[in-house]
Order: sequence, then structure tokens, then C-alpha cells
Amino acid sequence: MNELPPRQVVICDDDAKLAQLTASLVVELGFVATAVTSQQELGALLAEGARLSLVLLDVNLRQEGETEEVLRLLSAQPDRPRVVLLSGHALEDVPPRYFGFSIVVGYLPKPFTMEELTATLRSHLGRTPPHND
Repeated sequence: MNELPPRQVVICDDDAKLAQLTASLVVELGFVATAVTSQQELGALLAEGARLSLVLLDVNLRQEGETEEVLRLLSAQPDRPRVVLLSGHALEDVPPRYFGFSIVVGYLPKPFTMEELTATLRSHLGRTPPHND
């Protein structure tokens, strides 16, 4: 019997160092995490069969319209992962159309503290790390 891959948290941010650091913090909290820097990398991860529970998505990816394309890509996934938008800008500066996607469940301002990251993960994933299901 083939075992399903574990559900995971993906950090999608065009700042590779920040994406990796955030992924490391998520792993430190006991979750499976992967950092990607573009829609293309996220698409490749999904093509490999990744099962996503939560995506922390930067609202200002490098390519024009890329954040919205990522939201469309994730909305089309059978598991429909939840998305928390990340931004160094105030909430009111985040394009309202992003919140029109039903998979968008929250907003986390950058920079964030470990406590804020922990609260976000617990709020959207529960108190304990996810298990294979």
C-alpha cells in the first residue's frame, strides 16, 4: 500500500532567505515545511504530489500578477489548502481581490514574531503538528 505524503506548510516568498528562515521556524514548531520562491516552484511541488495544509503567501511576489496566479493554482487543488497572506505593508494596502479567494483565511504582517507565527499555525492547523491521514 502506498503511503500518502504528509500534509505540509509551504512558505511562498520571493525572498529566498526569508522563505527558508520561516520554513525553519515552522519545522522547529513540529510541522513539515517547504520554502518556494515562485509560482513555478510551487507548481513543481504540487506536480510531485505534495499535499498542502497551509500556504504562507507573500502578496508581493516578483512577477506582476504572480500572487493572484498562485491563488488560482491553489484554489484548483483538490485539497484546497488554506492561505495566509504575508506582507510588509499594512493590511489596508493588500489588494482586496486577494481576500475574494475562499482559500484565503488570514493575514500576517511582516516582520512577525515567533509568537505570531505560532498563533497563526495553531489557529489554522490546530495545536499539534499534522499527521499523515
